[in-house]
Amino acid sequence: MAKTGNDWRCRADSEYRGIIEMAELGKCPMGKFGPIAPQTQLINIDPQITKSRAHWDLLFNRIREWNSAGDNEAWYANWSAGIPTYGCDCVNEWRKLTSDFPPPLADAGSMFKWAWSCRNSIRRRRGQREFPYNYALRRYNMPSQYSKARLAEVPRKLILHHYLSPGDVLMLTACLDDLHAAYPGHFQTDVRVSVPDIFDNNPHVTPIADDDPESCRIEMNYPQYQWQDDLPIHFAEAFSGYLEERLQIPIPARARRGAIYLTEEEKSHRPFDGRYWLVISGGKSDYTCKHPDILKLRTAILSMPDAQFIQVGEEGKCGSLVHTQPRLGLPNVIDGIGQTTRFRDLIVLAAHAEGAICGVTALMHLMGALNKPCVVLAGGREAPTWEKYPDHVYFDSMGKLPCCQERACGRSRTVALKDGGSQDQSLCQLPVMREGSPPTPKCQEMIDPYAIVRAVDEFRNQNSLLDKRISPAILLPHEQKRADQVQAIA
Repeated sequence: MAKTGNDWRCRADSEYRGIIEMAELGKCPMGKFGPIAPQTQLINIDPQITKSRAHWDLLFNRIREWNSAGDNEAWYANWSAGIPTYGCDCVNEWRKLTSDFPPPLADAGSMFKWAWSCRNSIRRRRGQREFPYNYALRRYNMPSQYSKARLAEVPRKLILHHYLSPGDVLMLTACLDDLHAAYPGHFQTDVRVSVPDIFDNNPHVTPIADDDPESCRIEMNYPQYQWQDDLPIHFAEAFSGYLEERLQIPIPARARRGAIYLTEEEKSHRPFDGRYWLVISGGKSDYTCKHPDILKLRTAILSMPDAQFIQVGEEGKCGSLVHTQPRLGLPNVIDGIGQTTRFRDLIVLAAHAEGAICGVTALMHLMGALNKPCVVLAGGREAPTWEKYPDHVYFDSMGKLPCCQERACGRSRTVALKDGGSQDQSLCQLPVMREGSPPTPKCQEMIDPYAIVRAVDEFRNQNSLLDKRISPAILLPHEQKRADQVQAIA
């Protein structure tokens, strides 16, 4: 393979494609990020290229081929020759940096750690958050930095505490599955959570007294949330990563979805006869940016008169929060708001449902745990990689609006509620105000109701009947125009 200074290009030889695509040699960010930036030519890790340890082993082997004589200087020279200068001194800066901070060539794991350290140094220079090395290892399926040899030092009785929302508690079930799959029969685990009936019938829960001297109390958390845009990790893996860090033993993520264990009675008892879908139209007052657009939701459901829906969700004040569920009030919707007084009631209802339509909420995670279809009206508040399940249809607006062009916005409320909550300081940048409906984020308002219909139809294995389902009485002007076009084609 010829390497002729600035004429060298990454796609000239397929043998080096993986390494050179990762290096992104077609870019030179020198002018923007300063002298340290050339390191990004090596360590800008693309998840599509380096998905697993095997890719890193391949990368290491290619590097070792370049350095077959054992002379690091030869490898630096080969790599540097491939960096286009575009009129700046990238090559010289790269040679200086690799000389001052040489990459270890002992094994792929050392190379990975070196690359990740470089990446964090660049993020510090840009004023961005750094990625914990432990989470990077989990993301790219590299061996954990922790050893099973420490297992003898870890308490065998664990009491895990978590008191946030039901969806968060549901994700803790995945952590228990991961822990007991990695160390079968070794640990006894109990939980102290805000929604304890999520763990009913869970084989990994053993009652442990609070005053048991052999027990260890752990307040569970998921700090990975703040890196969801930069280090794609699913919510279901987050608690396992945190517990791994606390116990300092490897806990591989296996489930990647919550775990619900139904009793035989729950499996056999159907709360409603026939086929039905669940739907949630609102949510908590702390994160109103998650609430679906009620007009679009009504349009979609009214366009499916042959489908039966049950509207669920809490209503009224719950602690410091207020739950709001705008009633759909449609002929094919049964009003079940406030009737699932125990979360277990919702679990049984979901277990026998065909599917669900909702925003990013506990019901979405519940359908994921039950391997059930779900049409998720997500918008642009959270990264799809953090929330989405492979068997769900997930409507997000990432890259479609300036407020979520490159990153999820993470905003809390659509408009201020003036209730003294800190969420009033984190408001939607593009709220849509319409008469007769609550304020809606633009990312929710732009979801096509007919796309919701098609998604439900696909799950129900039916042909689209959109042309026969449209009710112009509730359509917005641009929706009316589209409805007329569909009916004209029919």
